[in-house]
Amino acid sequence: MKMSANIQEFQHTIAKEVSYSGIGLHSGKDVLMTLKPAEANTGVTFIRT
Repeated sequence: MKMSANIQEFQHTIAKEVSYSGIGLHSGKDVLMTLKPAEANTGVTFIRT
């Protein structure tokens, strides 16, 4: 899928994997969130585990 030039101007990806841990807002349970870089033009993907 080819994106318009305007959308491509706003594309950014993170440089390396980062993780955050804390307490869930509604559950009050310990949580761990990891953000990983993706291939170019793949969009945002969320995987709940």
